[in-house]
Amino acid sequence: TTSTSSEEQYEKHLRKALATDLSSASRHNFIYKSGRDNAGRQVFVLVGQNFPAREIDNDKALLHVINVMDSAVHLPYTLVYVHSNFSVALNQPLPDFMQKVYEVLDRRYKKNIKQLVVVHPSVSSRTLLFGLRYLHPPSSLVRKESDALGCPHQLCGGRSGADGRPLQSCVVAEVLAQSCLL
Repeated sequence: TTSTSSEEQYEKHLRKALATDLSSASRHNFIYKSGRDNAGRQVFVLVGQNFPAREIDNDKALLHVINVMDSAVHLPYTLVYVHSNFSVALNQPLPDFMQKVYEVLDRRYKKNIKQLVVVHPSVSSRTLLFGLRYLHPPSSLVRKESDALGCPHQLCGGRSGADGRPLQSCVVAEVLAQSCLL
């Protein structure tokens, strides 16, 4: 069945992730674990400006994501996406890479993401998130200060936004809970 083949495909990638030297991908620090949110869920931070889309080996990037997240995605988790200083020319993954990520990551990644927080969204990312509401309505869509998440300043790597303010105190544009798409 399709379910079995996708599970087998994920398991194959997981074994490869555990056996491969991923230092060329991990040195960019584009995704990492960052403690727990107020609900006790594991928090992963994805930093857009750290993803060198035109330089990185896409297979190793995918394996690195699997290596970082696999041990925690069997439980509910939060994903924080930091869009500060993002460059479409340098950091935006190509569509075929995003399609492969979606195809390879197993059901747990989609089922257990309970909160997606976007920090410093651009107009285009706000538009995309707004559009996703109609394709896949979230159970809650709220605006709040990221301080309310209870995340430490290191959540965003201690970086400051384009306006010089620490990311922790920046307004989080969208929080999608329980039904967002990866």
